[in-house]
Amino acid sequence: GNFVDSVVIDGVTSPDFVTGITFRENPLVVERYAEVEFQAIEFRIRDNATAYQQGTFEFDLRLNEGGVLQRYSIDVIVGPNVAWTFLDGQSEVDSRDVVSFAVQLRNDGNLEDGLIVQLQSSHSTVMGFAPPEGAIIEGDSEQPRVFELGNLPRGANFTLRGSAELPSEQTINGTLVLDIVVRSIFDPETEFVYSIEEQYLGKQWNSAQETNGYSISEFFDDVTLIVKGWWLIVASVAVSAVILNKAVRDRMQRKESEKLLRQMREEPDETQEDWMEKFNKPSNQDNTVIESPAMSQEAFTKAFQSQSKPSAPALEPLPEPVRAAATTVLDHHDMVAQRATMDQIAQEIVSHGPATPHIENANLTPTSSITERTVRHENPDLKPKMEMEETVPLPSKADTDDEFDL
Repeated sequence: GNFVDSVVIDGVTSPDFVTGITFRENPLVVERYAEVEFQAIEFRIRDNATAYQQGTFEFDLRLNEGGVLQRYSIDVIVGPNVAWTFLDGQSEVDSRDVVSFAVQLRNDGNLEDGLIVQLQSSHSTVMGFAPPEGAIIEGDSEQPRVFELGNLPRGANFTLRGSAELPSEQTINGTLVLDIVVRSIFDPETEFVYSIEEQYLGKQWNSAQETNGYSISEFFDDVTLIVKGWWLIVASVAVSAVILNKAVRDRMQRKESEKLLRQMREEPDETQEDWMEKFNKPSNQDNTVIESPAMSQEAFTKAFQSQSKPSAPALEPLPEPVRAAATTVLDHHDMVAQRATMDQIAQEIVSHGPATPHIENANLTPTSSITERTVRHENPDLKPKMEMEETVPLPSKADTDDEFDL
């Protein structure tokens, strides 16, 4: 215009994620025909604003003492802020020279992020991650060195676990350096690195240490194996001991009850005077003769014959000529047998000569017959004893209820 004028900023509206708004409230003087550039408004995004939120920021430019010259509308979008913070890391070396590590990190960015995790080492060795559930792995390796994981919300803690073998085959001592490299899928160029360093011994020093060392982890491993192998046996023995103890107690209680009941029912033992007194008591029995049933001789004979088998008829004697012929035949056979025996004896005499007495007969002592009268000698042990023997007491009643308990 052709005169000096002034403008102000007014009518400011902003989204919810905008804060710290400052704008020019004092009038800005503009000379006639002049062109002025000034900072009309300034604002900040809230710290807890989520990435990629959108909104519109509006304000009016009007004359100091007049109407609105122009309405401005600015589209605002919250940009992504990738930030990962390593909170804590732990590592240990077991008896097998294997480094196990666990590293915890947190998503301090303003968006739900994803990670590309990579494990790097200063030495060529066997190493890898223990991938969490939902991780994307290339190939079928159980311990991958690289994996990808998504959908990690803001402020979430995440733990990386893995292991690596110490290069114990090296000839000299050294240090194994493991670098855990984390990159966001929204900003792959930015790397967040966490390093782990572990000392290792060379081959010759490691062999000397293994011969004399026994680590705590090996001790706990041995204890675990012993417990796993013997806990069932120990439990079985304990249960058996409880059952046997209960059975023994019940048996002792039952024996005491039986003993008490037996004592209540037991009669006193019979002494010698008791059974001798029985013979002195007069007998009250009647000496009555029981008559047996009587029957006649004929009836008894018939009853006996009816129960017995009939006897076989007697054989008739053979005629005298038949018996004489049989006697002649038997005598002939006896004579033939005697002749055969005599022929055999004669043959042996011809072949071997007559028999002579055995040579050992000369060693036998000849016996002499005693023709005198035999004198009888009494045996004192066979003499009858006139004195009375003491009566032998009856044996005491044996306790037949004893049992043999194991």
